[in-house]
Amino acid sequence: MKNSSTRNYSGYTKKKEVPKPTLKSSQKKQEQPPTSPRRNVKVSTVRDKYQPGEGIKWDGIMKKLADESKGLKQKLKQVTTSRHKKIIQEIPSLPDAELKELLPLLQAFTTRHQSHHRPIALVTSGGTCSDLEVKTVRFLDNFSTGTRGAISVEEFLKRGYAVIHLWREGSAAPYSRVLSKLLGVKQANHSLGFDALGMLFQGQGLDDLVQEDEKLNGDQDPWLTSTQQKHKKSVSSDMLDDHQNSIDNRMLLQKRILNSTLLQTKLRERANVVKEGLLLTVKFRTLEEYLAKLQVCAEAINDCQSLGLIYLTAAVSDFYIPHEEKVVHKIQSRDYNLKDGGEADDEKDTSGGTTPSGSAIHMDTKTNCLNLKLSPVPKLIPLLRDDYAPNAFCVSFKLETDKNILIEKAKIAINKYDVHMVIGNELETRYDKVFVLQNRGIYISHEEDNDISVEEISKSSASNYSTDDLEDAMISHVVEKHFEYIANHYLGGTGVNETNGNGDVIPTTALMAGAEAAARHNAYLKEKKRQLQNELYWQRVRDVTLSIAGHAIGMYFTYVASSAVQKRMR
Repeated sequence: MKNSSTRNYSGYTKKKEVPKPTLKSSQKKQEQPPTSPRRNVKVSTVRDKYQPGEGIKWDGIMKKLADESKGLKQKLKQVTTSRHKKIIQEIPSLPDAELKELLPLLQAFTTRHQSHHRPIALVTSGGTCSDLEVKTVRFLDNFSTGTRGAISVEEFLKRGYAVIHLWREGSAAPYSRVLSKLLGVKQANHSLGFDALGMLFQGQGLDDLVQEDEKLNGDQDPWLTSTQQKHKKSVSSDMLDDHQNSIDNRMLLQKRILNSTLLQTKLRERANVVKEGLLLTVKFRTLEEYLAKLQVCAEAINDCQSLGLIYLTAAVSDFYIPHEEKVVHKIQSRDYNLKDGGEADDEKDTSGGTTPSGSAIHMDTKTNCLNLKLSPVPKLIPLLRDDYAPNAFCVSFKLETDKNILIEKAKIAINKYDVHMVIGNELETRYDKVFVLQNRGIYISHEEDNDISVEEISKSSASNYSTDDLEDAMISHVVEKHFEYIANHYLGGTGVNETNGNGDVIPTTALMAGAEAAARHNAYLKEKKRQLQNELYWQRVRDVTLSIAGHAIGMYFTYVASSAVQKRMR
């Protein structure tokens, strides 16, 4: 006999039912208490998975969960559907060395924060590039500064999230983007220009003082003199002399950087993030790297259940050249009729100008025109929703030049890929406003609902021309909807012990996911402690053995030496 309970959205007990006689499975299904139209799953906690009469207490539950997860070094992939097998085959895999380095970082990061019930966001930013050769010289790049993703990472961290940042190398980075702006770098993925050093340091070019001198004397006629002009010149000359005498050949930061309140605020925020270990950055450059690492990162937050959030701001290429269709060496500007591996001059040829028969790159020998055959990029969002992280809250982005097309394509993305939210950007107004589309039915029980709401989020007209205010409003809206999803969404079980006696799957809650993560974390710590104790023990054994061996060898040499001396004395 089992005491069941009905709980509200926040998880608190509302009502306890009177114990009923044991019924057959068919009668149980008929006499279940009525539920809300949008609540067709059973609400339960970790304790609801076990019969009170069985005598299993909380410690036993935690021990069982720990035993189940003990020794788990690599996340197991879920069984994928047949319609996704072709897509999975097209996604390249990471090299083993890189995978062995990345997996422990992701596992430790997610387990630690999940055990404290902290929500984890996977944010992608920047553009992807597609190499044309295996030994890359030329490539197709999908341009993106990555500013929106960098600001989004900062906003999620402000709101208490832990963040895995899948970051395009060279694009805007969280917190450091503020320094780039102060140095006058117009685009975050551009390197520092000549003027940037003068804006960063004092005493190198005296850029600020020279500019001040130009402001004082720039409007004056150089052929006319006046007492006012002489006074201004003497002032600027005195400024230069005083400045030169004060720096004493030291490198000092410009005052505009030292006194920047925005930079100081960002530095304090960054220090707190580093102290608590809230940010893990995973770098990528090519499209293949992005697809492979997105899969690994999404699988890492799968155990977070509804606490996970996937925020796809990266500008992913729509077309690329698969690895097997690339040429190996550099593509030539014309056909030199040379063969691979020949003794050709590097300036003339590095690949012989030839392309394999299966290559997507062909040179027209008559016109020297280059023909490229680009293949569509495999869509990873269906795999994210169905296989890699099916219980995470997924947000994707759309960019179009027409509002009507934008909204229609966003609706298609919601209906086709089952994402929870689509944020639409119109090219001309992308820094001022966005459109947020979401399916209300998804929040509770995966119901298919065509009621798609469209909301417009815009920054205040009085604010400066910056995307920070718009991003702040966007992330606030996303976080609000994510927490609604956490409170209302209950998940189908994925473990081997997630079914009741009738074989029905018992749903999983965020509380259960956090408890399981805590158990895994404790088991991981115990395992590490045991390994360290073993290492210390065997290290001590080795030290003692070496010490004894050293003494024995010393005694042996002493004995041999004394025996030799005694023989000589005789």
